[in-house]
Amino acid sequence: MLRYGFEREYFVLKGKQHVAVPKYMPEDACGYLAEARGLPATTPIDAVYNLFAAEYKLQAEAKKNNVRLSCKPATRELPREFTKHMLQTHGKNIAKSHNAYGYVFPDNNYSYAGLHVHFSDQRDITHIGPANTTQTVIAAQLDMPRIINALDRKFIKEIAEAKRQEGWYELKPWGFEYRSLPASIDAVLVAEFLCTLI
Repeated sequence: MLRYGFEREYFVLKGKQHVAVPKYMPEDACGYLAEARGLPATTPIDAVYNLFAAEYKLQAEAKKNNVRLSCKPATRELPREFTKHMLQTHGKNIAKSHNAYGYVFPDNNYSYAGLHVHFSDQRDITHIGPANTTQTVIAAQLDMPRIINALDRKFIKEIAEAKRQEGWYELKPWGFEYRSLPASIDAVLVAEFLCTLI
């Protein structure tokens, strides 16, 4: 069954200062971006409203931790010392992203908050054995190049304005995650476009 998911990244601020994501809040691999992760759904519209529920909870958690979340602008020039320190002290493996066009990510001081879109097509297969029944879930092949290229073309202006590059994705056990969109984009517009695409 085809499923969609959305997640949005936020810069975390205390006053005007960018800070690490507080403990127990969902975070990106870099350590300074908080993430609202919506539950997967069978339609893009349902998935985007699941994102809104996750964002509401994340904002409440930020308020409890006395920090502010911001994704506008979605691209910021943060001090290199800050980002380096965050990666060294909080960062996880961030070398998982790929680009459909073979681009090399630019070497600059920009930090990017994104709106990521997950795609999966998981199928249940039941094997009947001599003693019992077992169930296996497999990830069916998705037409990644077509999906990535269509999203790149549709939102090329927003991607370029945020100084991001088109074509970014990450493979997941259940499918893949499209990563080129800026966090500041209207997720409903993305969901509506996906309804026409797939």
